[in-house]
Amino acid sequence: MAFPKDAVTKYLSKFPQKVRFPYLIDPVKSFYQDYLQRDMPTVLIVEKKGILNARSPSVGADHLVPSL
Repeated sequence: MAFPKDAVTKYLSKFPQKVRFPYLIDPVKSFYQDYLQRDMPTVLIVEKKGILNARSPSVGADHLVPSL
């Protein structure tokens, strides 16, 4: 399911802290299809060359930092 940018922005505005990391809006579902992304929210760490380094449905930063 693709969500419009305004719906994503509204969702993110409800977080207790301001979202300060990049997030992807994928209206044509290319990322969704390429990385088989099905759950939301999920953190994906993808290198510039497109290599997926980490996928996690919900973890703290301390668990993700080693994947950066």
